[in-house]
Amino acid sequence: MGVRKRSRSESQRQVQDHPFQITYPKTIPKPTVKDGRAVRRRVRMQSFPFTCSGTHSLDLLHSVKPTDTWYNMTSYKSFVLSGVKHKLGDFIFLANEQTIKRRKVDEDQTPQEDEEWVARVLEVRAKDANHVYARVHWMYRPEELPPGTLDGDKKIQGRQPYHGEKELIMSNHMDIVDVLSVSGPAEVKCWGGEEEDKETPEGLFWHQAFDWRSSRLLSLDRISHVTRNQVLQKNGTRLKKLSTS
Repeated sequence: MGVRKRSRSESQRQVQDHPFQITYPKTIPKPTVKDGRAVRRRVRMQSFPFTCSGTHSLDLLHSVKPTDTWYNMTSYKSFVLSGVKHKLGDFIFLANEQTIKRRKVDEDQTPQEDEEWVARVLEVRAKDANHVYARVHWMYRPEELPPGTLDGDKKIQGRQPYHGEKELIMSNHMDIVDVLSVSGPAEVKCWGGEEEDKETPEGLFWHQAFDWRSSRLLSLDRISHVTRNQVLQKNGTRLKKLSTS
């Protein structure tokens, strides 16, 4: 049961892994008459499912390797695990080394939401019932924002005062995961647009996106400083001044 994730320490990666990896070419190679179809198959565009502020695009070229092995597998719109159906576009919890170690100590222990990884399902492929994989977008927790992350013109790292307790950040960072690593469905709400004047959601939510290529935080369209004010007030933090990204 293998899960690769963004650059955490090696000790936090699963020991056992699957053969797939995603690379991010900057351009689509120019095809020839002979290999045109193969080139189109190797490099594809993943559209980001939400519109963010400004003209910054979160769409991302990607290539899954080994390419033939991946695309020769059957594509599905969903997968079923432990009687639960997970569809394209659904959010899922993923076990990691920390949660697995805790379960080994206490088999009856239920993993905490803030310990498990969260991702959004983009694609599902399977060789057979025992070899089912999903391509996902990772959801970052504020603590995982790397040094030098740009929030507007400001460089930040990790959790900021305006981040809610249950806030996640959707990224365009992709990975391939073995669905046996899925521990269950995750309910993650998008808090933006028409929702911006409402109370902060009680459960997991997101209203910022992280461009993995440029380490830049972006806000959903129509998200304003008012939204961040609400989060700060709910957290009991006094707001002095916050600029939107």
